Amino acid sequence: MVITTIGMSEGELTAATAAAFVGAGMLSVLVFPLAADRIRGTSRSGVVATGDPGDAL
Repeated sequence: MVITTIGMSEGELTAATAAAFVGAGMLSVLVFPLAADRIRGTSRSGVVATGDPGDAL
């Protein structure tokens, strides 16, 4: 968020571009962890569905 403010103050970014960057960052913070959980196979409780319990150490 700070970098978009600097970019706007320097005239390098428009407000729309800065908003798009911030929105994309927020979306990635929400989507990528969920996708990683799906790929990895973790359940909602955070427990790995498959594998040996000793592997977690």
